[in-house]
Amino acid sequence: MIAQPGEKSACCSGCAPPNPNTNPQQSSSVPMWENASVLACGALALCGWLASHFSLPAARAIYAVAIAAGIWPLLRGSLAALRSRSLDMNILMSVAVAGACVLGDWGEAASLVFLYAAAEWIEEWSVGRSRRAIGGLMTLAPPRALVRRDNQWLDVDADEVAVGEIFLVRAGERLALDGTIESGASELNQAPVTGESTPVYKASGDEVFAGTLNGGGAFEVRATRPAREGTVARIARLVEEAESQRSPRQRLVEKFARRYTPVVMLIATAVALVPPLALGAAWNDSVLRALALLVAACPCAFVLGGPVATICALSAAARGGVLIRGGGALENLAELRVVAFDKTGTLSLGAPRVTDFTVLNGMPPHRALEIAAALERRSDHPLARAVVKYVGESRVEAQSVEAQSVEEDSGHGVRGIVDGANYRLGRVAIFAREGILNGRAERVIENLQGGGRSVALLCSDNAPLAAIGFADEVRGEAQSALANLKKLGIEKCVILSGDHAAVVQNVARDVGADEWHAGLLPHEKLKIIRDLAQAGATGKGEAKGATAMVGDGINDAPALAAADIGVAMGAAGSDAALEVAHVALMGDDLQKLPFAVALSRRARSVMRQNIALALAMKLVFAVGLFLNFWGNYALIGGVIADVGATLLVTANGLRLLQKSTP
Repeated sequence: MIAQPGEKSACCSGCAPPNPNTNPQQSSSVPMWENASVLACGALALCGWLASHFSLPAARAIYAVAIAAGIWPLLRGSLAALRSRSLDMNILMSVAVAGACVLGDWGEAASLVFLYAAAEWIEEWSVGRSRRAIGGLMTLAPPRALVRRDNQWLDVDADEVAVGEIFLVRAGERLALDGTIESGASELNQAPVTGESTPVYKASGDEVFAGTLNGGGAFEVRATRPAREGTVARIARLVEEAESQRSPRQRLVEKFARRYTPVVMLIATAVALVPPLALGAAWNDSVLRALALLVAACPCAFVLGGPVATICALSAAARGGVLIRGGGALENLAELRVVAFDKTGTLSLGAPRVTDFTVLNGMPPHRALEIAAALERRSDHPLARAVVKYVGESRVEAQSVEAQSVEEDSGHGVRGIVDGANYRLGRVAIFAREGILNGRAERVIENLQGGGRSVALLCSDNAPLAAIGFADEVRGEAQSALANLKKLGIEKCVILSGDHAAVVQNVARDVGADEWHAGLLPHEKLKIIRDLAQAGATGKGEAKGATAMVGDGINDAPALAAADIGVAMGAAGSDAALEVAHVALMGDDLQKLPFAVALSRRARSVMRQNIALALAMKLVFAVGLFLNFWGNYALIGGVIADVGATLLVTANGLRLLQKSTP
């Protein structure tokens, strides 16, 4: 039986994925009385061994008390397995303990109970360590905030702060809620959210996140989300959900374990019955050998190896500022061979500025400016924000006018009515296809594009009114990020952009992209991504493996969803990115992508190592059992084979939590 999220797995309690509805810190803790029972069981087992060594009559009674002290975890697991009608580690161990007691080998039974209880405790602590790494995020945001109400600063519960209220953050304090700085400035440590190793300067108008640490002066923040929906809380919640999503490799291993355990039971039964009945072997030796086989052959290490590696990798990624949504996304990321990038906001800073505003038909400049601002004022597109900002900063006086019936067409532009006349502002290619460009407009556009500018046109129904030139700075880390991807074996880096060919070509040259496509609408980006993914799936062309699309998670949503791996930039401020993408880079840093790819490949390697370790331990025990078929065989050998393999794969998985930075 394959456990569902929140249930115990088909192996043992330490293998269960975390429950998304449970606080990670609570789920990973071990009750104090269980710690005491494990210690008591071990101490009593040692006392029983000493009593047996000196032939004291109390040895059996001491062993019995040791078994009673430490058997609760085993009984709890066995009852859960019986209720779910599954054969698992707990049933196998219970049969072994009961068999040893029946055969009068109380020392073996006590040793078995103690080692099992100790292994359970170590496994829960180990897996809990990775969960605590993320669960600690939940405690970063302080529970109270200093809020301004009726011209007074009141200390209130953070959950009571409404969206839009102003709260004060003093030096050395953490932010209680997400928001936008209203006044003041400071340097913030954003490592828990974005993974950035150095403080970031924030001033009026900048977005800030709950849980980040104010290292400088005081500032006021306007809350933009309720406390329970803050960025840190969402990250922790999404990581917990991701941990409960099994990868294809994990599902395959668990399917194997479900069929494997009954087969082991049949083989153990044969080992117990056939030698005495057919060959005259001693019953005690055969039954002990069968019980040892039951314990050693348990698939616990197989089933645990994958989830431990996955949980640790997801936790390490989140600590590094990368949210990977589940084991399936982690595996696909390890197989990455082709990466496609959107340009604006991904390879560039996504904050274009207007560099040129040229009137084309003699319209007064201030009139063209106010029409452009009226159309773009309701849009959140980066180019629209740049136009509105330019008009606001322009020395040319532009009266504020309102546009009616404004409609935004993704990938094309915006249209609306200003003072009773129809206007459009959008891509040059749209107006060129309609044949409304005149000679002057074409010359201005050619000059702007030749200078590496992106160009938008303001047009009436049948004539161009103004050409707007934009410039956007390429991210400083873009070139090194693509170079690092190439070092990791990525075969092709592609740029998919709706911008003009000359602009995209310049960016491709600057960052070292292998291929670029310009003038694309959203559905055209989608088609190229599908073609790249199909080529990778069938092994055609240069690329063999998974394909990723890196974008802003809004205009690129179709391509993000179609790619094997959709990667969203700047997810700390984008709800849409967290919902659409398979991977979210929590800070606007492209270097986090090669970090995530390298981490996923380490996780894949650890999973393979865990399977090899488990197989090797089982094989060594099986060979030893065969070579010593007619000799005495103690239960402790089976315990060491299983518990040893389980602890090895757990410790191997924990290596993924070692400190690593993007």
